[in-house]
Amino acid sequence: MRFFTVGFFCLSILFCQPTSLFQGNEREKIATDFQLIDSDQNLYQFYSHSQSKSLVVLFFGYSHCPDICLNTLTKFSRLIESIPDERLKDLSFIFVSIDPKNDKPGELKKYMTKFSNQIIALTGDVSEIKKITKDYELVLLENPKYGKINGEGKILHSTNIYLIDKDHKITKSLPHQIGVETLKQEILEAIQ
Repeated sequence: MRFFTVGFFCLSILFCQPTSLFQGNEREKIATDFQLIDSDQNLYQFYSHSQSKSLVVLFFGYSHCPDICLNTLTKFSRLIESIPDERLKDLSFIFVSIDPKNDKPGELKKYMTKFSNQIIALTGDVSEIKKITKDYELVLLENPKYGKINGEGKILHSTNIYLIDKDHKITKSLPHQIGVETLKQEILEAIQ
């Protein structure tokens, strides 16, 4: 019974909270630096690679996610197509895999062909991903329904979209359900 109660509590936090604990100006949260590997097997240092951008749009997920990750990356691709080039150069879209055991660089490279080539896909070793998920206050749970119910993903996870400014401040944490036009408006307002 205790496991059920804890599981239910974690799931309610995961799916019922549309925003992070640090949204808005309640308290300033600095995005932590990390070093991962991109889908071309190059080292990617977050701070140094994003310093020339006015805004980073960051999402955590995994390639075998049956719905939310696919939908969010599709949303990013549609968004990238709709933003004028002069504004797009100020943006960086980053997808960090939370499943490093299965999302090796080659696997991510294949997966990312479905989306805009302007989205940077990153992975790394288990310890680095674990540290990042802690730093960004992500909830990750193994899905007890995985393999038992068709369409269920292996990992239940936080699905917020983070907007990070050039000073590495997380300025917004938005729900994955946000519409493309609303997300576009949030992004364009953030880079003005």
